[in-house]
Amino acid sequence: MALAGATLVAPAPAMAEPVADAPPPPPAAVPVPSAEPATGKSADGWTLAVSANSETLTPVPPLTPELATRDFVVSGLFNGTLRSPNGGTAPTPSGTLEVGYQIQCVPSGMLAALKPAVTNVQVSKEEFQSANPSAVVSDYRIQVDCMGPALVRSYAILTRSTHSNDAVVAYYGISNEV
Repeated sequence: MALAGATLVAPAPAMAEPVADAPPPPPAAVPVPSAEPATGKSADGWTLAVSANSETLTPVPPLTPELATRDFVVSGLFNGTLRSPNGGTAPTPSGTLEVGYQIQCVPSGMLAALKPAVTNVQVSKEEFQSANPSAVVSDYRIQVDCMGPALVRSYAILTRSTHSNDAVVAYYGISNEV
C-alpha cells in the first residue's frame, strides 16, 4: 500500500556519546620541610611541645578557572606532648589541638606598600585528654587566591587547660612560596 503525499521520516541514527579521556593520575605528593618543634612551660611546670612531620604541599588543577586561583592538596602529621614537672604524664592532661594552614598573599608593584594579609584555614580543632595528642591531615584541599606570589605554611596550636590556668604553645611550619 502506497501512502500518497506522506513523508516518511526515519529516526536519526543514535550518536555515540563521546568517551571522556581517563582522568590523569593524581600528582605525586611534594614533600616540604617541617620546622623545629615548638616548646613551652605552663605556670605549674608542665612542658608542652608541638611538632609536625611528613608534610606535603602538592599543586593540583584549580576547581575554578580564575587566573589568581591556585589549588593545593596538603598533608601532615602533627604531634603534641605534655609532660609534668617530674617528667610523667599524671594527672592526664587535657586541652585542645588546632591544626591548619596559613596563606599570605605577597603584594608586588603598586600594591607593595600594603601590608600583606594572612588567612588562617583551620582544618581541625579537637579537645583531648591525653599526654600525646595528634592530628593527621590527609589530602586536604586548600585554595590560594592571589594575583602574585603567595606563601603557605602549616600551623598547630597546643593548649593545656586546667581549672586554674591555660598554657599555649604554637608551631609554625616553614613558609613555601607558591
